[in-house]
Amino acid sequence: MAVGEDLTGYEGKLATLAGAAGTGAARVKKLADPPVFGPLYVVADTDGVNAALLPLSPGYSVRIALTGACAVGDALFVNADGSVSAAETPDAGAVCAGFAEEPGVDGQAVRVRPCLCQWQAVAQ
Repeated sequence: MAVGEDLTGYEGKLATLAGAAGTGAARVKKLADPPVFGPLYVVADTDGVNAALLPLSPGYSVRIALTGACAVGDALFVNADGSVSAAETPDAGAVCAGFAEEPGVDGQAVRVRPCLCQWQAVAQ
């Protein structure tokens, strides 16, 4: 799929789709800051002009770049740079990409079982 911005070195990170100016054709783009809830894709490969994407689906595991460390079963939340990180108490509205299927360390492409959801704070 064509990219809407330079994604060189973005393999293993999350991206989204947007319509190209003028034509509305789908283009791959980096995430907003903060990431917005919606369809997410793992950039499997890119040459900077085109990208191969894997949609997040609970039917199969994916590997996503990890910021910080995680344990098996940790909920992994989306960062603006396309990586994920574990958070004990995420901010309201944080986007959860899924759950870690293996322990991970900073910079690793950790195996994740996707379960896309948006974190909501509940008043006690």
